[in-house]
Amino acid sequence: GVLAAGVAGALTFRVRAEREMTLREQLAAAQRDLEQANADLEEVRAAEAEAQAEIADLEARHRSLESDLVLAGKAILVLRSEQMQSLALDGTRALPSAHGRVFWDWKNWYCYLHAQGFASDPKSTYAVWLFTEDGTVIGVGTFHPNLHGEATFLAPVPHDVGHVVRAGVSREPDEDLGTKPRGEVVMLGKTS
Repeated sequence: GVLAAGVAGALTFRVRAEREMTLREQLAAAQRDLEQANADLEEVRAAEAEAQAEIADLEARHRSLESDLVLAGKAILVLRSEQMQSLALDGTRALPSAHGRVFWDWKNWYCYLHAQGFASDPKSTYAVWLFTEDGTVIGVGTFHPNLHGEATFLAPVPHDVGHVVRAGVSREPDEDLGTKPRGEVVMLGKTS
């Protein structure tokens, strides 16, 4: 009886030990599966973040293209208008390489500038000015040339502008337009 009880106890211990070993192995396998699932989840999250960034980039490019299309349409309206006037602009001693043309339209009330020869400094801010025969100075707006020193600008002009006799471009310390150029005038043009 004692031997049978000892054998039964040993078998029970062995079965428990094997069961415990099996449970440990299953737990370790489950832990490995969980770690792999977490790694897979991180990969999916990284791919999702990359896809979201690509979508945001595509949406930004789409908005930029839509904006460019609107501006191009307005520029065409200015250039086609029978009431369009323009002036050739030449660089001053401050920026002799600059040249371009400014157009304004008394039907659609817009001013359009295309110029080149600017220094490729992304921090430079330039402003477009119209000067009327009664001495009024109108700051139309500011722009930044691209890295190739080329600039295209389009902005509305006030409806009460008198007869424009000169136009110019100045390099400004910031985007705030005052009542006259604060920085140096880098381009000028006059009606004949």
